[in-house]
Amino acid sequence: MQFFQSIMCLKGLDNRNRFSAIAFSTLISFLLLANMFNEHFAVNLVILVVTSSILTMSTIRRLNDAKLSSNWQYIPGVIFFISGIIILLLNNSLSFWLLLLPALPCALLLTYPSKHKSKQYIFGYAGPVDLSAYKESQFNSHRASQRIEPTLAGGTTEQHHQAIDIHTHTSTERLGDINEDANTNQFDLGELIRIKFLQNKNLQKGLLISILVFIVYVLLDSFLLSNTDEVVSNQLAIDKSTPLNTTKQQLFSSNELEYPLAMPDNFNLYQSTFKGITVHWQADEESNGTLWALATAEGDNSCKTISFNKGAPIRTIKVVVENSIDYYAYFSPLDSKELVKALADRGSFSLCGYKFSLKGSQAALGKNNAYASFIN
Repeated sequence: MQFFQSIMCLKGLDNRNRFSAIAFSTLISFLLLANMFNEHFAVNLVILVVTSSILTMSTIRRLNDAKLSSNWQYIPGVIFFISGIIILLLNNSLSFWLLLLPALPCALLLTYPSKHKSKQYIFGYAGPVDLSAYKESQFNSHRASQRIEPTLAGGTTEQHHQAIDIHTHTSTERLGDINEDANTNQFDLGELIRIKFLQNKNLQKGLLISILVFIVYVLLDSFLLSNTDEVVSNQLAIDKSTPLNTTKQQLFSSNELEYPLAMPDNFNLYQSTFKGITVHWQADEESNGTLWALATAEGDNSCKTISFNKGAPIRTIKVVVENSIDYYAYFSPLDSKELVKALADRGSFSLCGYKFSLKGSQAALGKNNAYASFIN
């Protein structure tokens, strides 16, 4: 409980180690949880608020520790929150790279050394919350592990323990003096990096331009993906009176599927004329028709995305059944590279309630030139 209070404290101090652990833990936690609850915007919003708040409070303590101006105490947290909102709205795997934006000011904060040499830090924290119980527990554990030397005749057990306490106290004081002298004279790489960076205007401009290009690339890619989905939706908008098989032949003619590749766990890959990936497998008998369509957002939700044992899922354009047992899952050409790399690197995937192993998939893909280009 005390440890949690120290994380939520506004008046304490966080040294470099503690701040780096908290900052990057919040970013990674949001990354993992946002992928886990990718279909629940409200849940992800709460997660974002909590993690960005924790980062902001740690930033305030880090500024206090380095005796820096409080003018930019909200900058990392605000950038984190804005980046998180964009990630949740775009809802694609590429947008998660935007988490590098709040990581930059956090990295800059790490270049500043602590200015409170006289403070006693416990787990990198010094402040009104008492964490001494953690230190005493650690000290007692260390003391219990010490080897007790046999005493000479006439020496009492109490005298022996007093001697150990005096020796331990003296050693601790000497070690503290040594560490303090070392910290005083130690070469600070972080300070040097910051000074060199602030003195190099070209490097600053290059970093700024890189950040802007990166943001534009992510937004443009998401915009193109959105347009592709809209085009596909328009293409897949069908009159209910039109037979399904006729429409399917018009949109996804078998003549358009090229480069068949049999995969180890009884499924096949194809490419369309525009290099969109199609996954085909045979399974339980099902009525011919559409199991899921992005155009209407209706159908079997288990066919909505292809989910891997780790990493972000990838949504399908459409999943149809032919000949009662032939399942075809179609994907956007924009996702082809990400999908093939996932098929090569992951351990398994599930689609429409069926699970497939990807053992040996990398070798199979690497031997086929039509697919090897996606993973090289």
